[in-house]
Amino acid sequence: MAEGFFSKLPAQKRRHYQRLLLAVAISLLLHALLLSAPFSVRLTPAQTQPVINAELRQPEVTAQTLQDDAAAQVQTAEVHTAQVQETAQSQSAALKQNAVLKQNAAVKQNTAPEQIQKQPQAKTETAKQQTQKPIPEPQSAPQPTQQSTAQTAQQPSQKQSGLVTEKEDLSADPLERSYQQQLLAHLRERVIAPAQFSGSVRLELTLSYRQVATNVRVIRSSGDPIMDDWAVKAALAANPYPRVPDELPASYTFRPTIRTLQ
Repeated sequence: MAEGFFSKLPAQKRRHYQRLLLAVAISLLLHALLLSAPFSVRLTPAQTQPVINAELRQPEVTAQTLQDDAAAQVQTAEVHTAQVQETAQSQSAALKQNAVLKQNAAVKQNTAPEQIQKQPQAKTETAKQQTQKPIPEPQSAPQPTQQSTAQTAQQPSQKQSGLVTEKEDLSADPLERSYQQQLLAHLRERVIAPAQFSGSVRLELTLSYRQVATNVRVIRSSGDPIMDDWAVKAALAANPYPRVPDELPASYTFRPTIRTLQ
């Protein structure tokens, strides 16, 4: 039947099937040979870690080692006792010094009252000597003459050279009047007129923030615009002024008169 089947196929397919059958037969033969042939399996020895054989030995205690240990303990004990003796000696020396100091202090306290008693005696003797001295009679003060009074009257005008602030329109209220006098003293200290100016200028100062003159203007001119301008700038340069008391308005107006002395 196989020959009849292959005979019906074309020549190309027939060759293909023949090759396939030949390959299958060859593989079967090879498997049969491998299964029938004896073989030995070699196993590689397992890798083992090296083993270290060691023994622990304790040092043998001998009589010599015991003697050495005893000698070391004796030495440490001797050192400790020496340190204790040294500390005891230092403490005894400190106690002796303290006792000596206390004795000296007691001696000083015993001698102090005698010295104190001697000092009052010396003071009383000096007081007696002073009382025995004659007391000088007080000289009568010279009576002021008319010329001296005139000179004293002229002294303020001589000292106030350059500029004076006149006390005009002072308030009747004691608080406001004292504050106006503070402003006048402040202007006398800080406003000094140059020598080329002569005359008088009346200004109006408006103090804002209770001590800063923010607005200064001329109420009565001196006749010299240069002097008027100088007076305004000098009043502004005198800032800050003494603080306005809380009882007065925060925006306070003050009108001083500035005049130069001839």
